[in-house]
Amino acid sequence: MDVDSTPHTLQDVNRAKRQRTGSVASVCDSLGKAILQNSVPMWQTVSEGAFGGIVSIRFNQPVNFDTNPPMCSEATGFIVDAKRGIILTNRHVVGSGPFVGEAIMHDHEEVSVKAIYRDPIHDFGFLQFDPSKVKYMKLVEIRLAPENARVGIDVRVIGNDAGEKLSILAGSISRVDRNVPEYGTMTYNDLNTFYLQAASSLSGGSSGSPVIDINGDAIALQAGGRSEEATNYFLPLDRVKRALEMIQAGKPVLRGSMQTLFTYVPFDEVRRMGLPEETEVMVRKIRPEGIGMLVVRTLLPEGPGEVAGIEEGDVLISINGEVVTHFVPLEEYMDDNIGDTLVLQVARDKKIININVKVDDMHALTPSQFVTFGGGVVHDFSYQLAYTYNLPVRGVFVASAVDLLQNNPCAEGVIIDSIDSKPIRNIEDFVSVMKTIPDRASISLEHYSIED
Repeated sequence: MDVDSTPHTLQDVNRAKRQRTGSVASVCDSLGKAILQNSVPMWQTVSEGAFGGIVSIRFNQPVNFDTNPPMCSEATGFIVDAKRGIILTNRHVVGSGPFVGEAIMHDHEEVSVKAIYRDPIHDFGFLQFDPSKVKYMKLVEIRLAPENARVGIDVRVIGNDAGEKLSILAGSISRVDRNVPEYGTMTYNDLNTFYLQAASSLSGGSSGSPVIDINGDAIALQAGGRSEEATNYFLPLDRVKRALEMIQAGKPVLRGSMQTLFTYVPFDEVRRMGLPEETEVMVRKIRPEGIGMLVVRTLLPEGPGEVAGIEEGDVLISINGEVVTHFVPLEEYMDDNIGDTLVLQVARDKKIININVKVDDMHALTPSQFVTFGGGVVHDFSYQLAYTYNLPVRGVFVASAVDLLQNNPCAEGVIIDSIDSKPIRNIEDFVSVMKTIPDRASISLEHYSIED
């Protein structure tokens, strides 16, 4: 005989509802506890596994050079090649000039480190130590996995936060296409790259910390943030990984430039800037994951971009026939074609224009030596500062004045244009002219402030 299990009274119906609701709640509660029990030990294992690869860095930048003032500070780095003793950290830690530092391992062994590479514009650099000097701790190598960076994933930033030996801060990636943060003038600013963004309160000492995913891989490099808003900025590792592979292969790290600063702009704004509708349709079809395009923001005077005819506000469509809407392929083209010419297709006032641009060597535009004179420090004017003040990359920059230009209240941040009517375009010109001037002779210095 069949039994009818359907409730026949309102009381029976309510009782059945409570039973079903209770069973679902208990299942969800059990599932939540299971996830919590599984994820916590997993993050604990991942974090502990990374400790042997993360180091504290104590460093000294002894002289004014480019955007770096003399300083003693501390930061974080992590081992990316245990066999060769290569540590990844920030460019503003390695600095653009002389560097003296040491790395403190997780077990408090100390080893000297030297700078072996600093990127001309991106906020990363490599230090190196002698692995044989680490006698007691097993070195851990943290793998670079830029391809794993995605919106919504949980991460841990492990480093020397606030001067503590080791801190672990949690966060979630909220953006992977943020334009570079701006830190002000007369200081270091990154160029032509995306940044990752996350809500995580970090402070001084966290610079150079790895951003670790649940697999224990580094997906980004801690670079900066806004402490009042608990917002942090991470450098993606695409170009970092390329640079590391070239160093490991014993090759120079090639970096190209058109002396042109791009910014990523959403489609609605690009449309108002003169992108033809049919071009937007084509780009969206080829790059369906994108939400915008690269637009020219700044052109350095006398640079190859300006000479070729690029204009501010031009919307980049393609390079050598390939649609380019992100920074990584843009940099690949420049880095692989130093000294050659690229064919850029841009949109300007609803017109499509082809422009031939020669690619410069970015390292040749970056100061690598300095001269002390009259107690001061002078060197070539840098690519970095040229962007900030929209000036041509030429002249000699007074990084530290002291007795040189002592009567000038704004002597630091001055570019020397000529000495005794002889033009000074670089540090070699400065040295050759100064050699011809007798001791105690009076000279005329033509100069201007980059802030004027």
